Amino acid sequence: MTVPPWIAPAAIGAVTAALLAWNLVVGARVAATASTRPTFRLLGSLAAFLLVPALVIGVLAPTTAGARVLTPLAWLWPAVAMGIAVQAVWALGQRKAHLLHTLPVFLVDVLVAWIALARWSESLGAGLPPVLLAPGVAAASLGAAALGVRAYHWSAWLLVPVLAPAAASRSPLRAAGRTLLAAWCAAMLALIGARLPSAVDDLHAARALGGATLTERMRDDFAVGLRLFGDVTAPPSAATARHDAGLADSLGVSAVLVTIMPDGATGPSLDSLSRLLEGRRDAVTLIVSLPFARGDGAPFAAGDDRWLASRTALVERTVRRLHPDILLPAGDQPPAGDADAWKSYYARLTRAARRLDRNVTIALATRASTPLDSVLCDWVGSGESSVNAIALTAMAGAGNPGRAGVARAALERWIGMAATPPSVWLVALPFAPAVDGEIAQQHVVRQALSWAAAHAWVRGVIAGDAADLWLDGGLRTASLRSRPALAEVGSALKALRESTAPPPMRPDTTATDTARGRSISPTPEQP
Repeated sequence: MTVPPWIAPAAIGAVTAALLAWNLVVGARVAATASTRPTFRLLGSLAAFLLVPALVIGVLAPTTAGARVLTPLAWLWPAVAMGIAVQAVWALGQRKAHLLHTLPVFLVDVLVAWIALARWSESLGAGLPPVLLAPGVAAASLGAAALGVRAYHWSAWLLVPVLAPAAASRSPLRAAGRTLLAAWCAAMLALIGARLPSAVDDLHAARALGGATLTERMRDDFAVGLRLFGDVTAPPSAATARHDAGLADSLGVSAVLVTIMPDGATGPSLDSLSRLLEGRRDAVTLIVSLPFARGDGAPFAAGDDRWLASRTALVERTVRRLHPDILLPAGDQPPAGDADAWKSYYARLTRAARRLDRNVTIALATRASTPLDSVLCDWVGSGESSVNAIALTAMAGAGNPGRAGVARAALERWIGMAATPPSVWLVALPFAPAVDGEIAQQHVVRQALSWAAAHAWVRGVIAGDAADLWLDGGLRTASLRSRPALAEVGSALKALRESTAPPPMRPDTTATDTARGRSISPTPEQP
């Protein structure tokens, strides 16, 4: 039996709504209880009624949509979370409600306050140690397991603090509700606690990458680039276009990745992208990624002709308008299912793309972590495939940097056995700065650049988004504060320019010394 993909989000949404309703009810009851101390009455009621706006601010402040207005208010979410934790401490100390009802709530509230304060501090560039970030990483990996890899960036916000009951229950129904809430809190603590050791290992693995250094002189054919404009679903806004393109120009990147969602591959969006990229095409390699829409797995697996025709039309529109140098017709979708279906899919879309532009390079998206990845990479390297490049992706939440290193090692073996070694691009690196920390991001970028520059068959690295949009994978925050990883990209591009610059010409020192009336010739070089 196949579980519909909407089940997990719907269940989490229902639980979140129930917890918010609980807070409102308990907050109103605390505010109306005359026997409660005025300080805690005010604290409980304020925390309950500020929880929803604080949660909205906490979610939107790190994004482009809310950065300008909400960033100054980002402190409200950790403040409310800590206020609820203080209320839980007070309720636990009253000992009027059953300990089994208040203790799990208290522990969850402390955990939520810890994560909220750590993420807010990290958003200010605090550079926290791994022990402080580990609970947030554990919660984020749990959310990613339930909702998918992309949920890793923001799933820590799904933990909602709850006001603890401060009085004994007076009815069996109320006691049952408290028992259910305590069970939910205990389950969250157990699940996050089980993931805590691996979260600590992940963070230490990322910090351990800091010893990598860039080579002094980089290859002439190596490219370092950025992803611009986020996931394009409409023409990029003027601010996004200006900031992202401005950063790319100021760094002098040699590659650009644009991700176009199926509903964004419209005439206006493609025309807008074409105008934005037009003046940079001579000096920049353009990579275009066309991810699947949510729910496209079923029609792909079934070989739906109508769906394949729509994908073919999508590829044709994109190639006709943008003429990318490299095209990822499956986006960053990790292969799953039948190898022959994937081969047929890539072969069909390759033919469609090259009817319009014979020079476009088609790239296979892979995470180099499954037997199917091995089969498809062998197919690309056999010389019998029209696909002639590999795009290695390693999304945050899909594995720690150590496992990303295992994927790169596997790719090295496959390339070594290939009859016709394809070119390889690293197009997604495993980090989420707001969750893993900005130091981890810096080290992952540095190590990826060093590894890629050391292998001649790696043609380039997309080091991250130009700035945060809806996900925190940027080299700058949504408020345009530069993260430390940006300096690593700048250093790599500087080394690349120095390696490709022509050697300085020997000065022609033959001249006439008018003062002495004799000719000065250059001293011959010693052998």
